[in-house]
Amino acid sequence: MSFLLNLYLRTPLIGVNLAKLLNHEEECLRKYEVMFILDPREELDLLKNSLKELFKENGAEILEEKEMGLRKLAYPIKKRDKGFYYLLNLKSEPSKNEFLKKELNLKEPVMRYIFVNQEK
Repeated sequence: MSFLLNLYLRTPLIGVNLAKLLNHEEECLRKYEVMFILDPREELDLLKNSLKELFKENGAEILEEKEMGLRKLAYPIKKRDKGFYYLLNLKSEPSKNEFLKKELNLKEPVMRYIFVNQEK
């Protein structure tokens, strides 16, 4: 540990996080944009609240939410020709994303979703 600290103090590393240098286990939060296409036949307010709670329970911080409205789909998904588009901007740990994706796959009213990393 003293070797790494000595190396850190001697090397001019401007803007480098000491926790990353020491391979600290705690990951930093990254910004993501998550777009959902929801089944319009379901109760949308309850579904949106359950999605927000799912992310909050797993340590995500919701920055913004936007309802894009009911739109015609380019091709049928689950025998539906329309879907309700819903967008969440959030901060989350990258290690939690796989669990969140598995949970979203289990939710029947979520027809499609996509995670986009906004920090690239």
